[in-house]
Amino acid sequence: MKVKYLIYFFTFAIMLSFAVFIANGLFKAQASYAQSLENLYKVGRTKEIAEAFQATLLAHRLKRLGLVDKSVTEAEWQSADQQARDKIAQVKSHINNGLAQQLGIRQKIAILSMIDWMERLLDNDSLQVSQVNGTSSNLFNINSAYYIVQTTKAFYRYTYDTRLINADSFLFLEAIRLNNRLNMSLTELIDQIIDVNLNSEERKDSYLKAIQLTGVLNPLGTRLAFLKLAYNDPQISELVEEMLRSISSERISGISDGLYQAINHNSVYNINLIAGYIEEMDRLSQRLYERSFELEMAASQAKMYDSQTAIYGMISLSGLIALFILLPSMIFCSNITRWLTKTHKNILRLSKGDMDIDENEPFYSKELIAISDAITQLKHYNQVKIALENEKQQLIKELEVSSFFDPLTNIYNRRKFFLECEMLAQSSYPQAFCLIDIDNFKRLNDTYGHDIGDRVLVMFAQSLTDTFRSSDIFCRYGGEEFALLLGHCSLDNARSMMEALREQTQQMCLELLNGKRVRFTISCGIAAVSSQAELHPAIKQADEALYFCKKSGRNRVSIYTPTGFI
Repeated sequence: MKVKYLIYFFTFAIMLSFAVFIANGLFKAQASYAQSLENLYKVGRTKEIAEAFQATLLAHRLKRLGLVDKSVTEAEWQSADQQARDKIAQVKSHINNGLAQQLGIRQKIAILSMIDWMERLLDNDSLQVSQVNGTSSNLFNINSAYYIVQTTKAFYRYTYDTRLINADSFLFLEAIRLNNRLNMSLTELIDQIIDVNLNSEERKDSYLKAIQLTGVLNPLGTRLAFLKLAYNDPQISELVEEMLRSISSERISGISDGLYQAINHNSVYNINLIAGYIEEMDRLSQRLYERSFELEMAASQAKMYDSQTAIYGMISLSGLIALFILLPSMIFCSNITRWLTKTHKNILRLSKGDMDIDENEPFYSKELIAISDAITQLKHYNQVKIALENEKQQLIKELEVSSFFDPLTNIYNRRKFFLECEMLAQSSYPQAFCLIDIDNFKRLNDTYGHDIGDRVLVMFAQSLTDTFRSSDIFCRYGGEEFALLLGHCSLDNARSMMEALREQTQQMCLELLNGKRVRFTISCGIAAVSSQAELHPAIKQADEALYFCKKSGRNRVSIYTPTGFI
């Protein structure tokens, strides 16, 4: 009966794994759908806010035009003012709904700031229309400029949201920002020209500021060209071409020349010309960002459709799994259960001496015998595997030892030396790094042979082992060079120890079979090491000190200092 429960457990595990896979897929698809929905909401709110800002700027321009152009009636600018306030009210209506709360406190504060500054701008302009005189007029102008700037800053804070940082949304935001930048520049331009008519004493300064503002329009062509290339949309391409013609050098130069003529003749620039130009640009820019909004909405809706398709796909997949896996598995388990039940009954009958037992299906009997044989074989394989693994680990240890020790001298090699240095705690510093070289080793090899040179290296390595503490780290650095790192050791103590080693080495004698005696000396360069990061610079410094010893006659010890060698 245990086999039956094992089969049940195995089937349950398979179903659970598929359930986890489907649940994970559903979770991801649902998260993608929610993100697309949120992005769609954010794009819609961004468009509403941008439209409210544009409507506010339009009302501002009409109120200002009404001061100098009697064709702009009070009813016309009041209608524009009401439209702007209606759009602001529409933005307000979405501030406290559920999706708006998910956008975060920064976005909410930015929206509230924009609404406040736009309402102040509308109120300020309405007051200016009702009372136009000298100082108060200038104050109104300053307030208007300040409110427009603050509204723009709040708008940029609102649109700086990582949830909109993707290719489509970035282009949509760029179109809105470009539209705002263009409208602000045109609004400032017409404000300056209106100021000429309202205050003839500052005519020249206002005209010059207006001419400077015309220079801001032409560089916008680069951003327009970028939108044209990025979108690759016929409608946007057509709109961009029209806008590029409107801000072309020839068109801007025409406006600038007219302003210069007004300066030279001390006359008033025709406000209707610039008002018509602004109306044309406003129409084109509105169509541009509205088209970008349509494309962004289409992209977001496509993503939502893809997410919904994935959700329905996961649900359908779960049904297919139930149809093609769960049902056959249940049938298979039912057959196994029937086989086990029949076997159990046969065993009970035999235990009672009843030989009349039911014949079992051979298929399932052979399968279960095969399972038993496979388990036995697997046990054998595991025993062999464990033996091989132990042998492998032993070989790894032997290779590790051989890779850390110099095969000739049986002390650390350079690799192990640096590994040991890296493991030192900061509390073990200061250290002293010593680089030791056997003098005239090449000549010794040439005179006595390389086997004698090897015996000299072994003898000197043994002296290092016998002389220094277990906390000191030393190795064969390469060829006839040896490296030594002395822990908790000042430069003076290191010099004393190296001098003792030098004298000890000078007394060493290697006796040959022919009765000859071989003696050798060493030179040593020392450098201070106050932290692990200074080890490699200290190696270079010790090498320089060792080179100084070689030049000074060998068989000596030298310490590297910033001012020289001692």
